[in-house]
Amino acid sequence: MTCNPRHRVLPAPRLQVPPEQALARSRAFLATMRTRRTIRDFSDRPVPFELIRNAVATAATAPSGANLQPWRFVVVSDPERKRRLRVGAEREELAFYSSRGGRHGGSRGWRSWALRIWRPTCRRGMSSRAGR
Repeated sequence: MTCNPRHRVLPAPRLQVPPEQALARSRAFLATMRTRRTIRDFSDRPVPFELIRNAVATAATAPSGANLQPWRFVVVSDPERKRRLRVGAEREELAFYSSRGGRHGGSRGWRSWALRIWRPTCRRGMSSRAGR
């Protein structure tokens, strides 16, 4: 059901994958994700705009509360504006880790803190799988 009568509800596709194939895919995905790093050095090489458009369109499909997708994507191409954004973001990150992020046990404490927040709880009337 949807709040807006003009919106059609589309059933989610069910991908039937044999267990051994699902396991192989999950291992491959985990291996790929373990290579992920935060990038602080960017290329100035131009990128086709369709690539950017596809990345933003993909990000816009992420689930959200009530399926409202309350975010906005902005593509910035001006080098000076990118530089100022980076400086501001690094300032925010430093402030976070110097205060709020650091009070949970230093540079490594955030991991256990994040796991405590993420760990699903079983409430009356909910299955143990809720929140996963």
